[in-house]
Amino acid sequence: MYHELAELLAQALAEQGYEYSIRTMRLPNWMIKFGAFFSNELGSVAFLCDEPPRTLLNQKSRQELGIEYKRSVKELVLATAESMIN
Repeated sequence: MYHELAELLAQALAEQGYEYSIRTMRLPNWMIKFGAFFSNELGSVAFLCDEPPRTLLNQKSRQELGIEYKRSVKELVLATAESMIN
């Protein structure tokens, strides 16, 4: 999931002319867990290695609350990134 978001951001921001370096390389789980002993940054995400992939659904909010989402996830992620840049 996070890898796909990184690739999406890297591609979209490059198309718009931004020159930000977004890491899209995947590290093996053992390397992240080992690095967590030495880096607080890796330690804060190391627990994600053992979790199964998450599937997020908005079907319940659509049915019970009648919410209609007009923008795609891709549009929302890119808008968030742009607002953080500007």
